[in-house]
Amino acid sequence: DFSSTLQRGIGGYLWASPIVVNTQCFLNTGIVCFQSAGPSTPSLMDVLSEFLQKNGFPLHQKEFISHPIRWFHPSCEFSGERIILVGDAAGVDPFWGEGISFSLGYGDVAAGAILHALDSGDFSFKDYKSRLLAHEIGQVMMERLRQADDIYRSKKNLDFKSALRSLLLRGSESLAGEVRGHGRG
Repeated sequence: DFSSTLQRGIGGYLWASPIVVNTQCFLNTGIVCFQSAGPSTPSLMDVLSEFLQKNGFPLHQKEFISHPIRWFHPSCEFSGERIILVGDAAGVDPFWGEGISFSLGYGDVAAGAILHALDSGDFSFKDYKSRLLAHEIGQVMMERLRQADDIYRSKKNLDFKSALRSLLLRGSESLAGEVRGHGRG
């Protein structure tokens, strides 16, 4: 299940999906919030508990694990003297909260920056942010940031499923165009 939390005043979503760990079946559930909590923001734990109970999932688990993650944003710092950030440290997808696939793109940018540093002897990585933002990974992250702003941070009363469907169709059309164009040469 994948459900919006917008109707509860939280820019994000809830999920429930089955997983298998060491041949045992479990339910992986969670809630993600793409905005800073304010005084009127409902408790994420309460919203998650209500979601689980409403869907018939008993709350046997006594320990819940949570942690903040860094969202990609172009205003963030991505490097310092002899330091570059990649993967989740540089920022996850601000729309889905996903980071594994984007780590490959970050790695490509980092490899180029490291090769440049080795060739030039300049390990300040002052141009890493501009390299990152100009790279395809940066462009995709910027588009995802716009999408997240449109849906999660909007003050409009959006129909989450319609907006999500539109974004997915736009993304699949773009991907289909890339696949069709890939074989040409």
